[in-house]
Formats: sequence, structure tokens, C-alpha cells
Amino acid sequence: MQQNAQPIPEYSATARLFHWATAFLFILQFPAGYAIALGVPGDLLMNFHMTTGLFIFWLVLLRAAYRLKTFRGRGASRLAPWQKTTSALVHTGIYALLLCVPLMGWLATYSMNGGAAKSWIPLPPALIPGKQAESLILYWHGIMAFALLGAIFIHIAVAMQGYLEGHHSGGEADEGTASTSQQALAS
Repeated sequence: MQQNAQPIPEYSATARLFHWATAFLFILQFPAGYAIALGVPGDLLMNFHMTTGLFIFWLVLLRAAYRLKTFRGRGASRLAPWQKTTSALVHTGIYALLLCVPLMGWLATYSMNGGAAKSWIPLPPALIPGKQAESLILYWHGIMAFALLGAIFIHIAVAMQGYLEGHHSGGEADEGTASTSQQALAS
């Protein structure tokens, strides 16, 4: 055990709330979108999917604003440089896709029937009307959704590995320190 081990950075309670709220909504969102892509009919399913996507979009914007306001660096991370770079790329990709996928869904929805799609929450009409645009946008919406799923699996695998190896206790830090047991694991 090292005498002068540095504390391991940890997410704040607010950051964890943002993280797990986003994860929970995505867990609900992805199967609904997949069911729609398979042709399961129903306005309720479509409205649920669109509304959840809208909530994810705004939650991620709030989360990014909070992170920009509170980020204090990576602290005492024990990750190798290539792991830090990979982590930054994966996190950036996840944030970008969590914003782009709902935007593509919105564009596709409002390309349907010249912007006359149903929604629980009214949105302004899209700038790209027409059936050809709708098909192309829906295609990329799906591709990006599966890319997001892949990035999330990478995120989970790396986070689990880091936790088991004692590299970190909750990802990139914005405040606080790890528990005593986590510090002992890292020593």
C-alpha cells in the first residue's frame, strides 16, 4: 500500500444524476426506436419515442452546461495517456451523438407530410421537407443511434475495467474524492 497515494476523482451528485437520468432515458428510448424501425405500429409508441428523444436532447444540453461550469480537470487519474485520449474521444462522441440523434429524429419527423407529424410537444417545422429527405434522414438517424449504442458499450466496458483495476471511481472528475475503500484499491 502506498503511503502518499492521491485521492481518486469522483463525479458530484449532480453529475451522477445527469448521467443516470440520461442512461435511464436511453434504456427506454432505444428499444422503442428499434420497434418503430421494425414496423411496430402505434402513435403512442412514436410519441413516446419522440418525446423521450426531446428530453434526452435537453438533458444533455443541461449536462454539458453543468460540466463546462464545474469541470476541474482530470485530477489524479492513473490512466495511461492512450486511455485518457480514448476516454476523451468516446465521451465526446457520446455527447455529440446524444445531441445529433434526436436532432436527426426531429428533422425526419418534420419532413414527414411537410411538417404535419404528431407529437406530444409541438416543435417548429423542419427546413427539409419531402419523402426523399425523410428516408435519408431516418437512415442516418438509425446509423447514429447504433453508433451511440456502440460508444455506450465501449464506455461501460472501459468504466468497468477502470473500476476493477482501481483507476477511477466514476469517470472524469468534477469534484470530491473516492471512498476509502476505492482509495485502498488504487494503492
